[in-house]
Amino acid sequence: MGPLGCVPVVRLLSGTGGCDDDLNQLAIGLDDAIKPMLTGLTSRLHGLVYSLGNFYDQAMDNFAHPMAFGKSFILQHIVVI
Repeated sequence: MGPLGCVPVVRLLSGTGGCDDDLNQLAIGLDDAIKPMLTGLTSRLHGLVYSLGNFYDQAMDNFAHPMAFGKSFILQHIVVI
């Protein structure tokens, strides 16, 4: 799961335009819980093939270094009116 605490509506509702660290920790916890669950399923469901990606770290790296990912327009802050 990606950084749930950094989706635009959460940032908008924060009042500061920043990410919600508590929601991000929940997303990390979900990712950590899914890994052993899938490992357990492969022992019971023979032939099960799956892929896990680390979208959270990828998204956070993209936020931190947008130019490295070809982003030429960078939204620095969300303005609450």
